[in-house]
Amino acid sequence: MALGVQSSWALYAGGVALLLQLRRGSSRVKTDKEGLYLLTWEFLSKEQYIRNMFTGDDKSRWRDLWPRLRAEQFELRRKAEAELTAQGITIHEAYIDPFRG
Repeated sequence: MALGVQSSWALYAGGVALLLQLRRGSSRVKTDKEGLYLLTWEFLSKEQYIRNMFTGDDKSRWRDLWPRLRAEQFELRRKAEAELTAQGITIHEAYIDPFRG
């Protein structure tokens, strides 16, 4: 599997997010060659993870701003899933969003 310079994943369970990041060393940027990789991980509570979605002054008001952002994200997801379904792609509907509500 060829990866770019940086790849990130977020895994959720029990109100905790595990953020994984894999970065390729800058000394060898050709992804088809061997290289040095740095793997970092960070555990965040659900609240920490959501708060990190905001910057500047908004970070201190994240609790007030979150419902609107959450609704916007939900609508984007709903539209994207509707488009994919129209293309014949099956959407796994049993998935439970860890940030619902």
